[in-house]
Amino acid sequence: MAKCLVYVGRVSSVLDGDYKRVYAERKRTYAEAYIAAPRPKEAHAELVVSELREREAQAYEDSRRWRNAHESMIEEIHALKLKMRIDFAEAVVGDGVRVATRSEAQAQA
Repeated sequence: MAKCLVYVGRVSSVLDGDYKRVYAERKRTYAEAYIAAPRPKEAHAELVVSELREREAQAYEDSRRWRNAHESMIEEIHALKLKMRIDFAEAVVGDGVRVATRSEAQAQA
């Protein structure tokens, strides 16, 4: 599962880069259109970059999906580690024997 986490992280990273590149392209295209446009400059520039805004939104969506998958996988690995510790502690002590929590053990001491 840890190797999967590495690959999901790499995909997330690549998609973050794709999003940033589309964002930079939109900003550059907007600036060029703004300079070349007659009045009203903002409206003309926005019309020029409308398709790029759609691409940027799709790239952002993909980026967030994989980033969320990466974070979820980290949480899942953490939960499995905790479960493994509990299962291991129960196996060491024996079946049916309750293991005291750290706070219970400190209270008894």
